[in-house]
Amino acid sequence: APVSGSRAAIRAPLLIEPIIANGDRIVVYGQFGSLKSWLLLQLGLSVAAGQPWLSTFHIPAPQSVLYVDEEMSVRTLRRRIKRLAMGSGLESESLSFRVLSQPGITFDARGAATLLTGLAQQSFNPNVILIETLRRVLCGNENDAEAVSAFWKNIEPLRASGKTVIISHHMRKPYKEGEQNSRYRASGSTDILAGADSAYAIELEEESLLRMTCVKSRNAEEPKPFYVSLKDSDIDGPILMHFEGFHQDAPAKMQEHKRVLPVLLEILATAPGGTIKTRDLIRQLGE
Repeated sequence: APVSGSRAAIRAPLLIEPIIANGDRIVVYGQFGSLKSWLLLQLGLSVAAGQPWLSTFHIPAPQSVLYVDEEMSVRTLRRRIKRLAMGSGLESESLSFRVLSQPGITFDARGAATLLTGLAQQSFNPNVILIETLRRVLCGNENDAEAVSAFWKNIEPLRASGKTVIISHHMRKPYKEGEQNSRYRASGSTDILAGADSAYAIELEEESLLRMTCVKSRNAEEPKPFYVSLKDSDIDGPILMHFEGFHQDAPAKMQEHKRVLPVLLEILATAPGGTIKTRDLIRQLGE
């Protein structure tokens, strides 16, 4: 995949090539309703399966994943995972992917050690931990630089144990109409992004189409902004998240997205049980 800029060397092995390095602390932030949690769940499933993320970004090998969610009910979380797995052809796969729904974790001085101890007791040692959201696990106020600085210090045991930590966060609304630069819209203290190794902003361009922009990357390449669509057939059917191209390709990709969606819905409507394997769907879309 093409990337903007070039670095002489990548300092850490990559979790997702070429955009996310193993062992990094990553913040992914977006406004409410920007499909952020769907995107991160899809990322986690792809990493656990060793399947290219969004069928575009290579994952060298499957890795174990823990998804910590402090916002959704366990029923909603499991339903989303099921629908995403169906859309990726992973519903019958045995993945090293576990979830904690509203466990009440906070990262005070003992938070990371408590989590690691609990995981050891369960004989589960995840390579990747996704956390939804920063606001729920932070001790203190996100606007307080000292509280944020303490958070980064408190999760250091996770990185010291070799884990990649991906944290979901919120994006504030523009201060004034027309203010669009997502680089400066992470909610709270600037120490949130300052302490991260990588950061991505997510913005909803139109219904079910989001734009992902890398605003910081220390150990991996910085991709150009790219687009991802979410294709939804019905309330219990599969969810497909699809790479729609980099920024320079956006107009054509958006039109293709609008053209393909009715065809996709028609295929799913005639499929037994309203479900279809990804490979079969791709074949029919190509006919």
